Amino acid sequence: MCYAMNWMMEWQRTGDVRWRDQVLGDMKALSAGLKPDNRLPGLYFDMIFGGPENLYEMEPMFDVPEFWWAWANTSEEVGQRASGSQLTVPRMLACAAYKSHDPELGHMAWDKLIGPALPPASVPKKVSGPELMKRVTDPAFLGAPVDWPLHGVASVQRALNAIETLEFAKTYLPAWESAHGVPGGLGATVPAAGMTAPGGNSPNGQPP
Repeated sequence: MCYAMNWMMEWQRTGDVRWRDQVLGDMKALSAGLKPDNRLPGLYFDMIFGGPENLYEMEPMFDVPEFWWAWANTSEEVGQRASGSQLTVPRMLACAAYKSHDPELGHMAWDKLIGPALPPASVPKKVSGPELMKRVTDPAFLGAPVDWPLHGVASVQRALNAIETLEFAKTYLPAWESAHGVPGGLGATVPAAGMTAPGGNSPNGQPP
């Protein structure tokens, strides 16, 4: 994935289609050598270095339905097998829900982002002491029930998951909130069955 973005950048900078064709060739090669469960190789950790985000940008540019079908399968399989705090899981599940219009996957994405229930309300907290050069504010945090650390490198992954789950699985949030007794909601509706997601993938997870 990282190589693909380097090649994409070179294609955009130079206009040399050899770099575009290299990405295209690799997509087709990967699609021809899928794992037995019809997914691409790699697990949640292999995706943390911008992999999903890169593919979101590339999908409108490359008409390779068999690759995007495999990517949707990969997002679903990895998301279901790993825990919510394993870096890329919530956003991969949210992407799979968006591609397949599957409410169960959408609900699971929110479960893995927040947990089985909304944690008690938290508020930003001032932190000070002799070990700090200056007083700081810890933000309100919803990730504790699924073992997300508040501080450290994983905090960036938590933020990416929150942003992308809200983007891809927003339509399933009202149902999740209702099931967990959360007041309010975004009032979004689930896409109609049979609609095709961007990239040419059919809603049942099969190549068109």
